[in-house]
Amino acid sequence: MQSEHMTQPNGANLAGPNPASAAPPSFRSEFADHAMNYCRLGASHADLAEFFKVDVATIDRWKVEHPAFCEAVKKGQTLADDEVVNRLFRQACGYSQVVTKHANYKGQFTDSLEYVKHHRPDTRACIYWLNNRRPDQWRNKISTELSGPEGGSSGTVDAALLKLEAEQLFLRFYESCSSSHQQHDNPA
Repeated sequence: MQSEHMTQPNGANLAGPNPASAAPPSFRSEFADHAMNYCRLGASHADLAEFFKVDVATIDRWKVEHPAFCEAVKKGQTLADDEVVNRLFRQACGYSQVVTKHANYKGQFTDSLEYVKHHRPDTRACIYWLNNRRPDQWRNKISTELSGPEGGSSGTVDAALLKLEAEQLFLRFYESCSSSHQQHDNPA
């Protein structure tokens, strides 16, 4: 009976490499720069593995065997994370930006106007920021134990008091953002 795969005398498969037995590509020093740049764009380990046409275990092995590759991946991820933190902070506090509006008439450019567009603080971004930066003060789940007369349960929550406390914390956060935003716009 004839084999399904034709082989050369040295045993090599003439039909091409078998993906299951193919060795991953050898590491090259330029992979570190590629990894850092790709991680700056938000690439995960799975994305890197796909980019280099290897499996995730190979990426992990390269990180252990090649310190420059490991540092490049960490640096790229840190830069990407820092950019997200910066944008989240700006969105939480509100920001201003210079915008140019162009006017045209019948497809012909007629005028442009530069103005400052103000973006209001985003409450959801504030809550997200505070939930993660100050979890002891800001939680998604509030657990309150109340007791009534003689140690029994009162059965009611003073919602107005809780709302007032939350509003005061938000106002303090908003004021601190506003003051840092003004200092950023008007350096001394």
